[in-house]
Amino acid sequence: MAPQGLQYAQNVREQFSSSGRGAGLPKKFLTFSFVVFAFVLIVYLGLAFGYGTFLRSSIDKARGDLGSLSSQITPQQKEDLATLYSQVTNIRGLLENHALTSQIFTLFEAITSQKVEYTGFDISVPDREVSIEGFAATYEDLVSQLVLYEESPQIERYSLEESEYQKGVIRFKARVVLTKDILQPIAL
Repeated sequence: MAPQGLQYAQNVREQFSSSGRGAGLPKKFLTFSFVVFAFVLIVYLGLAFGYGTFLRSSIDKARGDLGSLSSQITPQQKEDLATLYSQVTNIRGLLENHALTSQIFTLFEAITSQKVEYTGFDISVPDREVSIEGFAATYEDLVSQLVLYEESPQIERYSLEESEYQKGVIRFKARVVLTKDILQPIAL
């Protein structure tokens, strides 16, 4: 009976020992993980010591260049630059809030009849109002001028305050109220 017990021992040993299927997959995974870890470690060390040193030296060089440029500028030039910046900022603020009355002259040049002549032109920017005094050759010419005021999209309303025949021409006074957008600066 002893030989049979040995046979069981050999069969069990053969079953669990080298069967040709070993622990290959965990060994490959462990090798792959080690390779990835080594690669990441090499990249980290390269960035930390190589690229970091390069960046620090570049920053130090830029600071040195900036310091040498700063020493080339005199205190008077720095003061002049600050004054210029202040003036430019103030002018920008003025221009943003400035009413452009030159657009009014362009408008009236475009809508004035050839037989009408202006002798007085007063502008009130807050009221958007223009007081006009002038001469027309005839009442017909005056009416055609008033029609031009009425047809203009930049004129909100108008009123003829006075007109009289004087020395062969019609002297008149009119008040014109402009739309809000004509006084606004043109957006750049």
